[in-house]
Amino acid sequence: MSEPWAWKAHLDRTVGRGGRAPAYRPPLPARSYEVPAGQRPAQPKPQPQQWPRHAAPSGVGLVRSHRVFAVVLTLAVVARLVTWTAYGSSLLYPDSVDYLEQSRILHPMAWHPLGYPLFIAAFGWLHNIGIYALLNHLIGLGTGLLLYATLLRLGVRPWLAALGTAPALLDSYVIMTEQYILSDPLSDGLLVAAFAVLVWRGPDRAWRPPSAWRCVASGLLLAAGATTRFDMALLVVPVAAFLAARRVLLRRITAIVAIVAMTVVGYASWYDAVNGQFTTSSLASLYLYGRISSFASCQGIAVPPDERSLCITTPTDRRPSPNWYISSPDSPARRLSATEPARSAAILGSFDIRILEHQPVSYLATEFTHLAYALNPTRSNIGGADNRPWRFSDTLAQTIDRVPVAATVARFGGSAASPDHALVTVMQAYQLVFWVPGPLLGLGLVVIVVALARRRSRSSGATAELVLLSLLGSSTLVFAVSAALFEWRYLLPVLVTLPAAAALAVEMLLAPAAPAAPAPPEQAGQAGSSGSSAQPWIQFRGEGSNLQHPAPKADVLPIELPRSGTS
Repeated sequence: MSEPWAWKAHLDRTVGRGGRAPAYRPPLPARSYEVPAGQRPAQPKPQPQQWPRHAAPSGVGLVRSHRVFAVVLTLAVVARLVTWTAYGSSLLYPDSVDYLEQSRILHPMAWHPLGYPLFIAAFGWLHNIGIYALLNHLIGLGTGLLLYATLLRLGVRPWLAALGTAPALLDSYVIMTEQYILSDPLSDGLLVAAFAVLVWRGPDRAWRPPSAWRCVASGLLLAAGATTRFDMALLVVPVAAFLAARRVLLRRITAIVAIVAMTVVGYASWYDAVNGQFTTSSLASLYLYGRISSFASCQGIAVPPDERSLCITTPTDRRPSPNWYISSPDSPARRLSATEPARSAAILGSFDIRILEHQPVSYLATEFTHLAYALNPTRSNIGGADNRPWRFSDTLAQTIDRVPVAATVARFGGSAASPDHALVTVMQAYQLVFWVPGPLLGLGLVVIVVALARRRSRSSGATAELVLLSLLGSSTLVFAVSAALFEWRYLLPVLVTLPAAAALAVEMLLAPAAPAAPAPPEQAGQAGSSGSSAQPWIQFRGEGSNLQHPAPKADVLPIELPRSGTS
């Protein structure tokens, strides 16, 4: 019915000339006509598929589409290769020895959780401590790749996503931390993986609620992170809030919370069976004691006799650093541990709570002061945070004098780090340029706040993801500083997540406003009655048909067209 008269005849037959539809009549059977072979149109021969001249092979095309990230990733790989070659083996921090020792016995100990020792034990058959720095570098590269892909799936432009992941891949302090046998690269990778599983979108960049399996996978990743760093267990709170804001089914939110909760409770029960205390670490109260040592005062409160030895009478301006109260054998907490080994953790915990209830303002003031260190223009020795272990050096005096390097290497295999002066000098020059100053992180926070405040940005569909990504890294820093001391390596989760969140915020600010939806036919008809030229509509619905035609007498009158093959 391609001719105009055919449409009119069809309407006369189905609707009628009076405008009223007659009773339904079944369509006539289809008629077939035989076309002589000589009159049949010639069928074109199939042509082999050819690529356009401007198209390139997939590998080259992928690099061209992500050229900025390709440069960032190449530089990140080269920097890590130079770092690993410059030292020749893993560097040892005081925590590293405890991780290695715990990987041999594989049961909960007082200092660190068991997640990273299990990771070390999986490669213990190599009998070479140098492999763990290489694994940390690979995890760091994988974290940056996954974060970049996740930003692309959230609709961030490739060059902007590359800038957002550059600090995680290029920051010299991140690379230097990966050279140590420390759990920070693994915990950051698990954090980014849990985030990616929850917010991953399809090629159309449209939000779809995560399936039950994705929720379970995210819960398992958070649980693995909680056994690597205890403070990651608290990240289940912003994750649950994100899913609730996205109106995900309650049973899926409950599944994530239950997985993390059962992991923590199960670990505490295991710790109780081995060490006689239902907790995840008996040293938590010791670190909190060092945290409050700068302002704690027993004046004006009733202190039990068994806690009086923990009172600090030295004036606050002449007290040693908090690290002295944690690690020195002459500190009140260490002397208590020597005299009351079974009850020292409980006594310390009771004293810490007593001081916090008595001086909450002082504690909050100290907390904000330590958090402000993250915005410092330089990464210097402030607040007791020693920056020497995280700077490239060819002397290694910052670690060798605190760690039994020779004994550790003899016990676990491999070789001690032997710095190459020329390569270390190269990385020292690299560190002068490639690091993220604190004010730049503060600028990222401002951009995030502005994006959340603008109404047009909130309508972009990624507001919940922006809030979650911002909270994951910053919450980890807040939890660490609240329970212990500020260290520069605690800033790593912020360096990984906050610039990426700032890139997402910039994309939300740059995105054009969504076009206004066209008025439905009913509203168009109402507008026509008020003086506009809009007409009511008649809709044709049939196989392969999506036509609309103005009708003079009906607002919306659906008419079924005959299927192909009928008359």
